Amino acid sequence: MRKLTMLERALQVLDDKKYKHMSVREKLQLFREKQHEMFQVLSSQLSYEELLGNHMAQELSIFGLFLTEYLKGRSHVYHIAENFGAHLNKTPIDIPTSLLPNKVGKPYLLEFPDSVKFKDGKNSWRHVIVSFGVSQDGTLPMFIEDPEEIRRIEESSDKPRTLQIVAPDFDLEGRNTEIASVMCMELLPGESISASIDHFIANYDLVLFPREMLHFIAKCLLYIESGDPDLKMVRPDIKTTNPKKLRAYAKKECLVDHMVVGYGFHGREYRVAEGPRVGHFRWQRFGPGMQQVKLIWINETTVRYGLGKTKHALHPPRGQDAQESSPA
Repeated sequence: MRKLTMLERALQVLDDKKYKHMSVREKLQLFREKQHEMFQVLSSQLSYEELLGNHMAQELSIFGLFLTEYLKGRSHVYHIAENFGAHLNKTPIDIPTSLLPNKVGKPYLLEFPDSVKFKDGKNSWRHVIVSFGVSQDGTLPMFIEDPEEIRRIEESSDKPRTLQIVAPDFDLEGRNTEIASVMCMELLPGESISASIDHFIANYDLVLFPREMLHFIAKCLLYIESGDPDLKMVRPDIKTTNPKKLRAYAKKECLVDHMVVGYGFHGREYRVAEGPRVGHFRWQRFGPGMQQVKLIWINETTVRYGLGKTKHALHPPRGQDAQESSPA
């Protein structure tokens, strides 16, 4: 059986008989309402400063922000395709943080492919909700639930941007522990994305996710908002609210609308005697002031190592050892 997505796990909370006649969308709306009620209870009991330090409040806020935007069609679930994800994970991000999308208040739900696994100690992670935020006093995330208010603050703020991350934890056997790790990472202007992430890890004791996971999250966001990304919307063809039929459908297909990222890409690698130079991705800047970025594919080639003057049919002509193309 395929692994469930983050939203499908949320739907399991409403698996009671009294909800059996509700559609998937209606259940998500109800789940959002219940989250909002819980957040309001916490807000009435805690001060603003205490909310900033409360992981449950942060999780409810960021997850709630995503559901609000998702139900309005302004945010999406992004399934990272297997082959694409494996190659993207290997791609360096030594480009400025200024090229990350400046979309404060827009949350993204990323579903990691099986080809990219993140484990640390006793925990592993399969999916994550990420939202761009604004630093307050240089260190704290601006903790606001309403996306419109967040956008208004973004327009008038010159504070550094942050990545606010919520990721449910799994044990190493793949079982959901029903706990979510929450962290906020500041993006330092004037640094590369990779250097900014590494700087954060080196200077803060409490970093809940592996370095490679933070890098991969940044790569996914950069690609999704880059020039000419390969994004394919998938809307489930569900015409029933019958619980048994829904469970049967869910064994093979995802129950919620989602965007597949990099589905059209198929990486190719030569395995020949001369020695392969494996195909790989590279970020290319473009546009006015080179302030945009797109991902291009460098085709695989065959390279001769110490073969003298022996002729090989697969050896490319001089000047053609690297061809650039968009991933397709």
